[in-house]
Amino acid sequence: MYHKLLLRQIKKYLGEIQDLDEKTKAFLQAVDRTYWHNEQERKLLERSMELSSRELTLANEKLRLEAENQKLILNKLKEALWNLRTEDSDLKKEDAKEEDIITVIDSIRKQIIQKREAESALKESEETFRLITTSAQDAIMMIDAEGNVSYWNNAAEKILGYKEDEIRNRNFHQLILPEKYKKDFERGFVRFRDSGTSDYFGKILNLEAIRKDGKKIPVELTISAVKLKNQWHAIGIMRDISDRLRSEKKLKNLLKELEEANNEFKNLTYIAAHDLKTPLRGIATLVDWLQMDSEDKFNEEEKEKLRLLKFRVKRMYNLIDSILLYLKVVGSDLKKDEIDIQFLMENLLKEIPQRKNVQIILEKKFPIIRFDRRFIKQVLQNLIINAVEHADENKGVVQIGFEEEKECWKFFVTDNGKGISEKYHAQIFKLFRSLSKKVDKVGLGLPLTKKIVENNGGKIWLESKLNVGTTFYFTVPKS
Repeated sequence: MYHKLLLRQIKKYLGEIQDLDEKTKAFLQAVDRTYWHNEQERKLLERSMELSSRELTLANEKLRLEAENQKLILNKLKEALWNLRTEDSDLKKEDAKEEDIITVIDSIRKQIIQKREAESALKESEETFRLITTSAQDAIMMIDAEGNVSYWNNAAEKILGYKEDEIRNRNFHQLILPEKYKKDFERGFVRFRDSGTSDYFGKILNLEAIRKDGKKIPVELTISAVKLKNQWHAIGIMRDISDRLRSEKKLKNLLKELEEANNEFKNLTYIAAHDLKTPLRGIATLVDWLQMDSEDKFNEEEKEKLRLLKFRVKRMYNLIDSILLYLKVVGSDLKKDEIDIQFLMENLLKEIPQRKNVQIILEKKFPIIRFDRRFIKQVLQNLIINAVEHADENKGVVQIGFEEEKECWKFFVTDNGKGISEKYHAQIFKLFRSLSKKVDKVGLGLPLTKKIVENNGGKIWLESKLNVGTTFYFTVPKS
């Protein structure tokens, strides 16, 4: 599955992926891997930052509570020791039990141990945080409640040019953000400082940043918050997307060139196919004249050759017509209209060549759909003729119907013929592939049908059982 950003670019400039040549697909897959790699790296980094920030906050809070508790215990111990030194020493010695003092001292000992453990955990968490941020390819910075930089990793130095000691305690917005962003960010920072919330959280911001050398670079920025010492700090993760934008621009240009080449190819093919029809008509006319004027001069073998020549000319003529129709479908803009399928079906069945021993059954009244009026008849005609030709030779039955689903209409055409082996299911929708043994078949009917259905937002597929029959399904979106 392609990355959604890349997929949008491909569909916008090229069309469906399955229509691309293999070389283009390979290039797109390489670009797609870069998209996914960057996406996964950013998510992992954000998750690690979130966990480390949470650990730091919890550790700081734990240390604060422990310090307050320890201070309370020390005060009680001082009070107890002072009371033991008063003039009423006899009374105080009786009231101040030795085990109480021991309890206080033991409590202090435990507090010291807990403090050391907390400090060790905090140190370990800080080391983990340092390792993650140091090895990260993205710039990671922390901004305090005043908008000043309090943390700056190695990648930030590489991307923006400032060393940590150069930028620490300096205002991030003033140094890094272009003038056009400053007012919005500073206004949002006031709200963030008071509440720890921002409209920018949870979003990927695409903007420009100013390097130390004054050069502006395109970046992606994500922002989150952490509370330290009762003050909100902002954590930013910034990625330089200069290379990616250059790749996207190159891809866009390649897609444009490919589209232009495809259009040129379509035009040339259309012209060539159209021009071929003229000499074919001439050949067909000459064959007719020969058959009419010289019938008695040819023997049976020569007459058969003339009939074969006429058949081949007709087949070539039909092939050219099919190619021209396919090019028309591929190059046409979608124009959807409301179409009464019941009316269309009743008239279509009068035009389709009938076959002996084949019964065509319409299951129920058909709906009104939205489809490109120029091509819907071609879809139904191709599927029905295909079913009639492949129905049982002695007692053929073709059933035509539909099912209403939540978001689409699902139509089907079923025959009771010999069926199609599953290994051929994908092949029959490819250009110039036909399973029929008839020599007049050019293998464009089903590929053309598939292209029309998909251009109108639907899908087409088949289900088949050997010696039982085949059903072709296609869908039409309701909206």
